[in-house]
Amino acid sequence: MDDSSTMDQEQASLAASLPDLVQALVTPPDEDGDGRPEWDSVQSLHVGVVSSDMGTAGYAVPTCDDSELGEDGILQQSPSPAVPGCDATYPLFLTSDNGEPDPGFPRDFACIATLGTGGCEFEQPLAAVEKALTVHSAAGAANDTFLRADALLAIVLVSCPRRSSRGRGQAPG
Repeated sequence: MDDSSTMDQEQASLAASLPDLVQALVTPPDEDGDGRPEWDSVQSLHVGVVSSDMGTAGYAVPTCDDSELGEDGILQQSPSPAVPGCDATYPLFLTSDNGEPDPGFPRDFACIATLGTGGCEFEQPLAAVEKALTVHSAAGAANDTFLRADALLAIVLVSCPRRSSRGRGQAPG
């Protein structure tokens, strides 16, 4: 999740729409009306959130709180103060087992996915995902129980391209 200064609407949109995706995964629709769901129901989900803030390798950048490592690809557990009703802390990832998400899933997801807009403006979403799924997923590391050998992995990147202050087609001045 991109947590730079332009991402408040995108974070809210994801928080609002992801529960519908999860519901469709655990209770697949019968879109063609043949009496059978379009895909097999997902029985177990792990849903985690990683910030795209990986710092700037120690180079001072005014928009980066932690220029060394940023959030470093560690799954988010801190609730957003902008979302009412959040718990004090969250596990490394949200789960849905036995084909049914917890009724609190939409709120819990909003609490960990609403990262705010104070992250580093030098976004590195692919580096964050790579570190989250390799370095921090090793045995004993910060995200070590997130991945499972028998599970499929889906990654959703939420980011917004920067708009240049120059007009289209203008040469650098």
